[in-house]
Amino acid sequence: MAKYCSKCGKEIADDTLYCSQCGKTTSAEESDLKTNTQDKSQKSKSSWLTKTNVIIIAVLVIGFSFGLYVIDQEGHSSELEITVTSTHITEDVDLIVYVDGEEFGHYSNLEPGNSCKITGNFYYSAFDSSKLIEIKAVSVGGGLGSQTDTESIIVEPNGSYAVTLYV
Repeated sequence: MAKYCSKCGKEIADDTLYCSQCGKTTSAEESDLKTNTQDKSQKSKSSWLTKTNVIIIAVLVIGFSFGLYVIDQEGHSSELEITVTSTHITEDVDLIVYVDGEEFGHYSNLEPGNSCKITGNFYYSAFDSSKLIEIKAVSVGGGLGSQTDTESIIVEPNGSYAVTLYV
C-alpha cells in the first residue's frame, strides 16, 4: 500500500520520516489516514457513477417504451364488410359476429333464407404490416340449435374486405 505525505500529498517510501518535497514529519498514522481518505473518495466516485448510469439507463428504457406505445397507438385499420346468409335455419335467429375472438357486431331476428351485413373497422398493431384474422358468425336459435361458420383472412393496412359466412 502506498504512503503519502499528509501535507502536500506526495508519495513517499514506507520507511521515510520526512517528506522530501515539503519537509513534513511523517508517521504511520498520518499515511494510513490519507490512504483511507483516498479509498473512500474513490468508492464515493464509483458509487456516484453507478447510480448515474442506472438512472440514465432507466430513463432511456422508459423513453423507448413510451415511444413504442405511442407508435402502436396509431395502429392500422381495415374496413370489414361481413355478410351472413342464413342457409341452415328454420326460424329467426340472433346473430353475433366475432373478429379475432372479440365481438365485432350483432344482428337481431335474421330470417331464414335472408342475409345481413355488418360493417366496421378492425384495428390492429402498427407493428403488424398484415394480420391473419378469424371471422366467426354464431347464430342463436333458429330451430336447429346454434350454427357457426368461420373464415380466416389476411388483412393489410387500410384495406377493405368482404366476407360471406353461412349459418
